[in-house]
Amino acid sequence: DYINNGTNIYFSDKFIDLDLKDKITNKSILIIKSKYFKQLSKKYEHDYFIINVHQDYLDSYQILFEMALMVVICFLIISFIISLILISIILKTILIERKRDISLMLSNGLPLNKARKLFSQETSLIGSIIGFLGSVLAELLLRIINMLNISDKLFNLPNLFILPKLMISSYDIYIIMIFVYTSACFGVGVLSSLQISKMNTSILLKED
Repeated sequence: DYINNGTNIYFSDKFIDLDLKDKITNKSILIIKSKYFKQLSKKYEHDYFIINVHQDYLDSYQILFEMALMVVICFLIISFIISLILISIILKTILIERKRDISLMLSNGLPLNKARKLFSQETSLIGSIIGFLGSVLAELLLRIINMLNISDKLFNLPNLFILPKLMISSYDIYIIMIFVYTSACFGVGVLSSLQISKMNTSILLKED
C-alpha cells in the first residue's frame, strides 16, 4: 500500500523464511494480525506502546474529509439562505411591478384567492427553472473537472468530485435540488402574495 507517499508492507508467516523473519522483527516488536485489534489495543494500551500506522493514516484522512464536509454543509446553508433572500427581493419586485395588472384582474371579478394562487404558481415555476439551471450548471462543472483530472492534479486523489448515491442513482441530488428550490420559491411566493390583499385596487387604478 502506498499511503501519503509511504509504503506499508504486509507479510504472512508462511511466506517468510525464518532468517529473514528475524531480520524484519526482533524480540521487542510484536506484530499482531487479528480481527479484534481494537479490543486488544484498548486492553493493553496502558501496558504496551501500540501503534497501527495504517489506521492512523485512515483516521487522519477521515478527519480531513469530515472537516471538509462540515465546511461544504455550512457553505450550502449560507448560500441557500442568501439565494432565498435574493429570490424574495426579486419576487416582491415582480409583485410591485404587476400591481396594475393584478388590480385590473381583481376589478374584473378575479377572486382574491385565485390571484394569490396564480402568483404562487408563477413563483414555483421560477424556482423549478432556477433548480434546473443550477443542476445543469453543476453537471457541466463536474464533467469538466473529471475531464481535466483536476482532483488528481491538485490532491493526488482521482475521482474525488463525484455525486453521492442518495436513493436510486447519483442524480437524485439534482431532483432534490429542483424540489427544494421549487418549494422554497412557492413559500416565498405565498408570503409575498399576502400583500395583494393589502392593495387598494381603486386607488391604484386611479393613479394609473
